[in-house]
Amino acid sequence: MNKKHLVTQAHNLIEARHNNPLTVREQKIVLTMTSMIEPNDEDFKDYRISIREFSAMLGLEGKTKYTEVKEISKELMSKTIEIPQEDGGWLLVHWISSAKYIKGEGILELSFSPKLKPYMLQLRDHFTSYRLSNVLSLNST
Repeated sequence: MNKKHLVTQAHNLIEARHNNPLTVREQKIVLTMTSMIEPNDEDFKDYRISIREFSAMLGLEGKTKYTEVKEISKELMSKTIEIPQEDGGWLLVHWISSAKYIKGEGILELSFSPKLKPYMLQLRDHFTSYRLSNVLSLNST
């Protein structure tokens, strides 16, 4: 995980209403995944985070970290956001569409919901970028 990576999101996504707000840990995961998106990506990939990096980032320790990773992943998959639409409507969407632990490799593989593509991929205007390292050290939402 490169902390110099940029997190880039459309303003609509930044301004979205979180019906059940992300915890600090969940935010760090989403922002880390977002920082893995390349400016020329046309589609989402499966974003892979090692359990070692994941644990260090979230302050997880001991043998229970694997159970905690699963619980954090479940909670993250249940979180929804409401994104305002230009026509006055709204889009209700989950952040994460899947989470998979790859045993033997110590890897957590996460996928963004495809409905988030217009707010995270191929952004040309109305977006904000910042370094991942600027937010990973924060302890509150």
